[in-house]
Amino acid sequence: MIPLCFAQLNKDFLIKEIKGKKGSKCCILDKGLCVGNKVRIMTGTKDCFIVKVNDKVKYALNFKIANKIILQEIL
Repeated sequence: MIPLCFAQLNKDFLIKEIKGKKGSKCCILDKGLCVGNKVRIMTGTKDCFIVKVNDKVKYALNFKIANKIILQEIL
């Protein structure tokens, strides 16, 4: 398992855990990023990550949020 900010580009992952306190978790959940969702990192820099959730919606996440989302690779 690996934080979203360190995951490989253009690979499918499942969200396994969302770390953080209640406020940061709510911010992530409001974007539709829930445990069990499929995520693909489309592009990434050191500060910003564009992710596609469940092959439908794209979001831009900063490093602080991306670091709290723990992923597991789909084999």
